[in-house]
Amino acid sequence: MKEAALFYFHIICKKRQQNLYYAPAKEERVMPNIQIVTDTGHNLPGDIRNQIPMIECPFRIHVGDDTFLDNGITLAELAELLKRRKGSYPKTAAPNFGDFIEVFKASQKKDGVLVVTIGSSYSATYSNAVVAVRLFREETGSDLPIEVVDSRGGTMEQGFLLMEAHHLIREGGSLDNVAEKLRNQADNDSLVFALRETTYLYRSGRAKTVQHLLASIIRVKPVLALKDGDLVLLDRVRGSDKAYDRVVEEVTTRSGGKIERLAIIGGID
Repeated sequence: MKEAALFYFHIICKKRQQNLYYAPAKEERVMPNIQIVTDTGHNLPGDIRNQIPMIECPFRIHVGDDTFLDNGITLAELAELLKRRKGSYPKTAAPNFGDFIEVFKASQKKDGVLVVTIGSSYSATYSNAVVAVRLFREETGSDLPIEVVDSRGGTMEQGFLLMEAHHLIREGGSLDNVAEKLRNQADNDSLVFALRETTYLYRSGRAKTVQHLLASIIRVKPVLALKDGDLVLLDRVRGSDKAYDRVVEEVTTRSGGKIERLAIIGGID
């Protein structure tokens, strides 16, 4: 699936200088019983995802007449399916109100619920979660504390917020405090990437026809940035190697050479 190939760097710059937080804490702390809830847009690697006790409300993927849960099909399986069904283009549906309400009902014995969603500019997930909180309260009369945080991004932008949420909760952070810190962190996220192909970007409506044709015909590779749902064209270069070099240059400039966490993610060829 050549068109899906993606290369980008993601940076989070924060004042707190700490990299991995999965080592045992130096002191025993009373950890609040807060349930982390998210959708499946975070792209956390399996070994890290398994260390975070969270509940996922998956996206639904529609390919023709078939529907799959996002956490029920691998990227490789989806790529193979699309190869067999030439001309098919996958569409996604956000987790609905009911998905979140069921999780809230199952979490009523918790101290609170923290929901971290994919960016509201990309998906209805955030708004669905917010409405679900209201419907849950109307239906059950529960006063369970619930905070819904808009990651304002996706993939590892969202993933890093989930990692930080787990860390802060382990450190004894309250629900309100954790949510506030995550919202502040989301303001400092940077996403820079280069695409080998613009076909899927074009089909998503985020690339203009002229840009798509230009990239396809003369092998120009766009170097792009995403911030708060806006796609910004940083540069156009010839060849993947130059595109990757340009990404590294942009990352270095934006971070001032001080990178606390870095994720490199690729798609399927």
